Amino acid sequence: MIHLIFFILLSTTHSAQAIIEEAIFQPNDFPKTFNDIPFSEQIKTLAEDYEELLDLEFDENGHCIRGCSYPGITIQQQTQISETDTQHAIQELEAQGCFIDNTKPCIVNTPTQKNITQTPTEDTKTPDTKTTQTTITTKKTETPDTNTTQTTITTKKTETPDTNTTPKTTQTTITTKKTKTASCTSRNESIPVGQNVPIGNPISGKPRITSKFGYRKVNGKPGYHVGIDFGVSTGTKIYTPADGTVLKVFTDSKCGKGITIQHQQNYITSYCHLSKHLVKKGEFVQAGCLIGLSGNTGNSTGPHLHYGIKKDGKRLDPIKFLKL
Repeated sequence: MIHLIFFILLSTTHSAQAIIEEAIFQPNDFPKTFNDIPFSEQIKTLAEDYEELLDLEFDENGHCIRGCSYPGITIQQQTQISETDTQHAIQELEAQGCFIDNTKPCIVNTPTQKNITQTPTEDTKTPDTKTTQTTITTKKTETPDTNTTQTTITTKKTETPDTNTTPKTTQTTITTKKTKTASCTSRNESIPVGQNVPIGNPISGKPRITSKFGYRKVNGKPGYHVGIDFGVSTGTKIYTPADGTVLKVFTDSKCGKGITIQHQQNYITSYCHLSKHLVKKGEFVQAGCLIGLSGNTGNSTGPHLHYGIKKDGKRLDPIKFLKL
């Protein structure tokens, strides 16, 4: 009998220990921001429709229920996070020589030019005077039918004076997809040509801002506006403030007719409530060029442009990037 009781107690102890270990070592879900998720999910996030959500949603107690940096945070906490993210983005640009009030174009992370042929170089070593010569040849072939460009890089390495050595040759072929550039039928002259991050105004002149970034009431409930609204009449010309590739051209119930554009350093700009799209998905657009016309589509109480900026999946305050 004693042995049976001891066995039961021992089994119970092991079961309890197993439960505790499982609770301690079992991975738990935690609130994720853009930098917490895997790279593949980051790419998916960047490619999604930006403005299916114009306002972050909070319950009657002021706790987030949809769209915030972390689930359940308060409006004050979200405000602090957004202000910090915006400040860090501005400081990062300034560290690269880009200032909001500068008249020069802000150009960052410019891709290196392809199709460069490097002249032979010599590296003479002593005392055996061994010479190594490397020749890099680049050949570019365009294929109009398939809308692709092939770049063939051939590298040949020859060593002397060992005449028995066979020259080593390697060849690499890089195939890239050609991107169509949208025609620039109209320009906003206040935006410098060649700029590739979104600094400046998407509308010419000094349009009136009717709703700022941050806390506001939505249908009597607490909300958080993730962009700024410009009060302009239907048909007002909308311009992109930076070079970029059109990610989305879409229509939904909230944004209405919308456009999202990918710029350098994971910046994304969004434009909502348009009356007309003037660019297509996948097109390359140049800084200052016309992309659409403002309107009153989607969840809108009157003609205006909703303009938003994201970086690395984080919503930033666009007013900090405007030249007022």
